[in-house]
Parts: sequence; C-alpha cells; structure tokens
Amino acid sequence: MEIVVRIYEKKAGCFSVVLECVLTPVDAATTFALRIPTIGIGVFEFLEELSASLADLATRELSMLKDLKKKEEGDFPFGIEDLLYYVKRIEEQQFNLDVGALKQYFPFNLVMSGILKICQDLFGLRFEEIADAEVWHSDVHLYSVYDLSSSELLGYFYLDMFSREGKYGHTCVVALQNGSFVNGARKILVALLTSHTALSRFSEVVNLFHEFGHVFVFPLCLVSHVCWKRDKTT
Repeated sequence: MEIVVRIYEKKAGCFSVVLECVLTPVDAATTFALRIPTIGIGVFEFLEELSASLADLATRELSMLKDLKKKEEGDFPFGIEDLLYYVKRIEEQQFNLDVGALKQYFPFNLVMSGILKICQDLFGLRFEEIADAEVWHSDVHLYSVYDLSSSELLGYFYLDMFSREGKYGHTCVVALQNGSFVNGARKILVALLTSHTALSRFSEVVNLFHEFGHVFVFPLCLVSHVCWKRDKTT
C-alpha cells in the first residue's frame, strides 16, 4: 500500500494527491472536510469513486515494475529505492520517452503564463502585475488577485523564481501575511512563491504547479474566499 502511493508520487507528481486519497480515503477526506466544511459527505463519495476506478490501475503498474526488476536482477525484493530507476526504464522501453528531451517544450515564461491562466479560469480570479512595485530584487514580480465577477481585491503574491547567491534553495510558498476576517474587515493575504529553477525537468514543472496552488489554499486566500461566497448564498 505504501509503495503504491510512492510510485504515483514519483512517477506523476501532478497526480500524487489523488492517489494518496485513493489509498487513504478516510484521512484524506477528513482533512479536506475540516478545511472546507461546506462540502460535507460528498468528499467521501468522491474519494470512494476514485478508489474504485484507480486502485486496480495502481496495482497493475506496481506489478509491471516488479516484473521488470525480476527480469533484470532476479528474485530480489522490490523496494522504495528501486522506484525511480524502474519507472524510468518502463518509460524508455514502452513509450520511448526521453525525459531530458521534454524540457525544450517547457520554457519558463510559457509554463508560468499557463499556470496563471489555468488558476484564473478555474477559480474565477484575475491577476494583475503591479508595475514598478517595490521589491527586493529585479527578478521579483508582484501581482494583485481580484475576484473576477466582483473585482474585489483578495490579496497579493510575489514571484521570486530564479536562483541567485544567498537565496533560499527550494521551491516553496511563504505567507508573508495570512488572509483573515477581523471584526468584519478583511485582512489582505500577501504570499511569496520562491523558486530557483528555469524548469529544466518536467518534474520541476509539476512541482511549480503544485506550489503555486499553495498561494491560494495554504495561506487561506482562495479557501476563505470560496467558502465565504458559498455561505452567503445558502
């Protein structure tokens, strides 16, 4: 069970959360329901449907990896240390996939503009870059976040995406100011997405997409916005 989770986490990072939910439905649904209580029991039903449709596929893919290892190494147990190697071997043998060659299709500017557009379309938001904003480095950009329908200002986020000497070396999101309601007044979210990559690998594209989601979900900008709007209409 644990191995199946890690296979999908390593093989297709963009689906890791889905498959973690499949294999641990109670924990995942409980966490989701606590964060967005208005969704209710539908979360459990949704995860049960995912489990039924994807668990067999996960088992088959794990068996495929085990069979390849047995063919190449003999009767040795399949461990977590084998995952990355044999996932790559399967991709090369069955799909003729050269992971290194993929990077030419994911230049940074194209990927970043695509992520921004997807999030705006999906969540009903509008991003506006603030020209001549006061920032700590010329590579840093500041954006404002508006509700698309009401034009209400929801927050701000900084993008600090390129490596430089002395900079923190991992991709992550930091809440510089958490979004909240205090005595009926909104405290505006300010978040920072920092990275150090020019997207040389597809896995880095997936990771960037994942981290950008935290700009809204982790610091409570989008979650507070969505739940607040839904509560007003019920």
